[in-house]
Amino acid sequence: MCIRDRYRMFAVFEPLYNVLMPKFRDEHEALSSLLALASNLCVGSPAFRRDFLGLIDRALRDFEEVFRPTASKFLRLQRQICSLLANLLNEASFQERLLREQTLLTLIAVKLDLTFDTKEKIVSKRYISFVECIFALFANLTVIIIENPGRLSLFEGYRLPQRLLPILSMDKSDAKYTTILQRGLSIISRVIADQPELITADAFKLFANFIDESCQKNGLLGHAQRILIKFLAKRNCERIAQFESQIPEAMQKIQTELVRMINTETDETIYSNGCTLGCSIVDFSIEYALGLRGVIQNLINKVKDKTGSVRKNSGLLLARLAKHPALIEEIRNLHGIELLMSLSCLLYTSPSPRD
Repeated sequence: MCIRDRYRMFAVFEPLYNVLMPKFRDEHEALSSLLALASNLCVGSPAFRRDFLGLIDRALRDFEEVFRPTASKFLRLQRQICSLLANLLNEASFQERLLREQTLLTLIAVKLDLTFDTKEKIVSKRYISFVECIFALFANLTVIIIENPGRLSLFEGYRLPQRLLPILSMDKSDAKYTTILQRGLSIISRVIADQPELITADAFKLFANFIDESCQKNGLLGHAQRILIKFLAKRNCERIAQFESQIPEAMQKIQTELVRMINTETDETIYSNGCTLGCSIVDFSIEYALGLRGVIQNLINKVKDKTGSVRKNSGLLLARLAKHPALIEEIRNLHGIELLMSLSCLLYTSPSPRD
């Protein structure tokens, strides 16, 4: 039986399929091209997208069958299905429908394990492109899920956050992985607050690895900042305390980078999130305030000279550092206490990460 007969939904493309088939080496390529066409039409034509949804019940069953084989010849077809599903999510009526497809979503998520199980596959462009499409699909799903906390249980079926961590250990300096890392970190930043199983020593070390200057250039730094701010939230303190002895080097690296960042950064969002992360570290343990001693003068200058979120977040971090008995005298001698008094109305609010 040919692949076209196995997957019934492709019958809707029969006329076009007959025209295209002679131009491709095999049916997988022809059907992949048809799905790519459908995916592009779903983006450019809302009317086509709505009409296509009339076929979706049958199509989803066929998509499951496409994702069951592990042979690499199915990879392009699977990639186009992920792209098509991501674009169909622009229709609100399809969002709930896809979220109920736990078997299909699990089959797709499992492909992450199979795709990155060998070094050879990691360097393949087609595998990288495939994972980018999977991440695009799940990134769109994540946005929908977090709008309703009751849907977070849907993650339990395909354990996506846990599957992301090994993938995020790829070489961040290699440009071909940038899109995967950006999308992966973005997904983690949205769900980590409700995924306590991600609060581990290994995960902390992994996220800390993205707090450096090189990650600002490719857009990874901002995601890592937001992840660590949520990682260090008060509700996680007891869990973190159990493995705190395993992360001193990672914590020191973060503190060193925060000192550099706060003293030199010109991007307001990166700066403000750096201050917020500093607050989270000091809130976790006041002893870590000493590692941020080098930012005191710059924080005072920012409180004096800046306005808005930069001034507020500078003041919030300065106030945290002033709680340490070894730092308060230094801050007082630099007239930082008077500045904090003038900011008292702003400092009643808690710091929060900026997007």
